[in-house]
Amino acid sequence: MGNNDEKTDAESSDSNRTRKGRTIYKAQQVYVLEQVFSRTHYPDPEVIETLARDLDISENKIKVAYSNIRKYTMYVIPFH
Repeated sequence: MGNNDEKTDAESSDSNRTRKGRTIYKAQQVYVLEQVFSRTHYPDPEVIETLARDLDISENKIKVAYSNIRKYTMYVIPFH
């Protein structure tokens, strides 16, 4: 019989993880992201780089934002 108080490596690493907070975008940033999204749902790397520079947001956060927007529109606007 083992000690039930011991945690496995997987369990202890999960409890040590810190969760990142939500990114809060300014109204102007959201407006620009939505304007670009209305033209293309999959912006090319140059557009992402330009948005990141102009909006002062990391490229990774822009990619995640577009992924989330695509997912949201998929559920809100059903396919015909």
